[in-house]
Amino acid sequence: NYLIHNEKENALAATRILANSRYAQGFIFNSFKRSSSVSYLGVDESVFKPMGLKRQRLVLSVGHLYSVKRHDLVIRAVSLISEDQRPQLKIITDSKWSLGQQTFLEELAKNLKVDLEVLVGISDDALV
Repeated sequence: NYLIHNEKENALAATRILANSRYAQGFIFNSFKRSSSVSYLGVDESVFKPMGLKRQRLVLSVGHLYSVKRHDLVIRAVSLISEDQRPQLKIITDSKWSLGQQTFLEELAKNLKVDLEVLVGISDDALV
């Protein structure tokens, strides 16, 4: 598998590896026999803060449009919510080059009657 080979090559070449959780730290060690430091992902609290706005019925999924990110599972999960209660799903990505995956996800959502919007390369300000 290209992805696994590429990740192993990267892990072996790195002088330092950061993991975003203890789970990921264990995965890195078990997969590549490399130690890593945990650095939890942060949120810019000056941008992402309570604004007193009315809540929306919305599910948000953020990440590259690679199949391993499993946005399809989010679509399938949302489709299990009764249609009269089903929230909109937004996927935020910077994967401008994943048109095939985006098309697959949009077709899946359409077939499962999930209101999907894919937002590519938006700024933090636009996200808020």
